[in-house]
Amino acid sequence: MIYTKLFFTKETPEELGRKFVVLIKNKQIFRIATINTEYLLEARGNNVFRESLLGVDISVCDGIGVRWWYFFRYGEILRRMTGVDISEMFLEACDKQSSLVYIIVRKGGLSLSEEIRKVLTQKYKNIDFRIEEVEKENIFGWEKIQKEIQSVSPDGVLCGLGIPEQELFLKKLQTRGAKTIMMGVGGTFDFWTGKQKRAPLWMRRAGLEWLWRFSSDPKRITRFFGRLTSR
Repeated sequence: MIYTKLFFTKETPEELGRKFVVLIKNKQIFRIATINTEYLLEARGNNVFRESLLGVDISVCDGIGVRWWYFFRYGEILRRMTGVDISEMFLEACDKQSSLVYIIVRKGGLSLSEEIRKVLTQKYKNIDFRIEEVEKENIFGWEKIQKEIQSVSPDGVLCGLGIPEQELFLKKLQTRGAKTIMMGVGGTFDFWTGKQKRAPLWMRRAGLEWLWRFSSDPKRITRFFGRLTSR
């Protein structure tokens, strides 16, 4: 089962932040996956996606369901860190080192590339952002941008295509040997541009952000139960 093969980090946010600084300086190939319940359900019925997850360097617990499952199975409580928080932590490390970062955006998504650029350049003034729009399901069309990233070797790649596509995109990039830190970020860009609202802080601290996202995006419920009932 994939659950037993994922390496969940036990690092604190501060430790992870220091790791980002070292990875950026050393120009390493490093892939991070933020695992929530939808990831595990998708992996259960999607062999290609499941294999792509087994290639990540570290997994981060990004969901109360994953945290509960891990506790009941292993008796340990995982530290939960959301994809939004880790993305911001990573960009803070990049900003200190005047990094080059690629942002992969889903074409036709809620947030336009220029909206994302405006928000990011206002907050992270020392980062050179290169934003590319790609068609989510056009796997063959990904090759051009993947070759460019491999050639340029940016300090980071944040991919917001959603699952399973973002992890398949990054797995291919990883296989190509692109020396960069890469992470799938799901709907993070929409939170940054204000197209989607994050749960109140008290709900995040209580592990109830999933409930907020279900209520604010009913289509997410359909996707969730579709994965739950698939084989």
